[in-house]
Amino acid sequence: MKRLIAIIAACVVLASLCVPVLAAEAEFVPSVTYKPAPDVVPVPDPDGKQAIGTLCDEDGQIIDYVYEDCLVITPIAEVDTSTRIPEIAREILREVYSQLKSGVMELPYSKIDKKYNTGNMVVRDLFDVSFLCEEHPKMLAEEGVTLKLTFDLGVAEGETVVVMVYMGGMLSRARSSISGEWVPVEAVNNGDGTVTCVFEDVCPVAFSVPTGVTPPEKTGDVSGLPWALIALGALAAIVVVTVIYRADQKKHAA
Repeated sequence: MKRLIAIIAACVVLASLCVPVLAAEAEFVPSVTYKPAPDVVPVPDPDGKQAIGTLCDEDGQIIDYVYEDCLVITPIAEVDTSTRIPEIAREILREVYSQLKSGVMELPYSKIDKKYNTGNMVVRDLFDVSFLCEEHPKMLAEEGVTLKLTFDLGVAEGETVVVMVYMGGMLSRARSSISGEWVPVEAVNNGDGTVTCVFEDVCPVAFSVPTGVTPPEKTGDVSGLPWALIALGALAAIVVVTVIYRADQKKHAA
């Protein structure tokens, strides 16, 4: 009997080990990692040419289109390899990433809502936006002019996406420190997986979302399915072991 109890206990323990694995598979926790920047949704100009953004006046009316040859978006994944990003922007993005990752720098989520903080929000995308031309930076510097970009993030309708930019970022001469300020920017979840952002300047950009588990797509209520499978597996193991044990006992009795 002791042998049977030991075997059953081992089966139960083995089944319980499945719980962390299932939980880990269900979780999706974005982070500041080396990954590509989100795709920009193109905007057709009056001639049908695809722009990647627009410059708008204070009334939101388009005053010019911005094309890929003038604007470069550099994800943290390409901070060391991109040949298009201006060198000073590269250094600032690299330092911002380093400080965010180490926890030296934190995003001021409370500026948006007191319910947001570093404990319940996490950065899912970090990249730099820089101009390569001279005309558009001058236009953007004018009062009331903004740059509008739409990113395909694949977020659900109504999902919270906090967008911040690192304004006034400057490195010291020794490049051992950085000064600047994270500022929230206007961002609209369009409900189709995309988010439209309105920028007053080009600089490092961070997209943040609430932490927690992202539930899988469901066709019905399957929330209790993992536990049911674990219980069923444990029960089946106990039955099998019991049958084997009894057969072994009969064999020895004969």
